[in-house]
Amino acid sequence: MFGRMILQGVVATLIVAALSSVYAASAQHPPTFQERSAGHHGEDRR
Repeated sequence: MFGRMILQGVVATLIVAALSSVYAASAQHPPTFQERSAGHHGEDRR
């Protein structure tokens, strides 16, 4: 039972970190969200 609680905590932490990073990236440059969905984001950064 404790293992499941720890697993849920780790998953929740990863989800929060991913959401915060995505929110920060979209806040810095909003128009790149469409480019990322199109698959050009990685090439444009270089």
